[in-house]
Amino acid sequence: MCLRLNLTGLDRFVAAAYGAQPQVNVEVAPAIVAYQQTEISRLAKAMPRKVIPMTQDATFTGGLCLVASDRVYP
Repeated sequence: MCLRLNLTGLDRFVAAAYGAQPQVNVEVAPAIVAYQQTEISRLAKAMPRKVIPMTQDATFTGGLCLVASDRVYP
């Protein structure tokens, strides 16, 4: 994460030192998970169920990874 912050220039806004970043992650990671859980349940109530056909985009060997893209109709 520190390298990414440095390469993107975001280290000017977020502490990118290897000593500071783990502490930031300890505080931010649970907040992200909590936000995700509340938003998924909130948004799911208002979202109608629908079938989304998928088209295989890429399959990588060496591990379980399937990349797919939603087909968009005009």
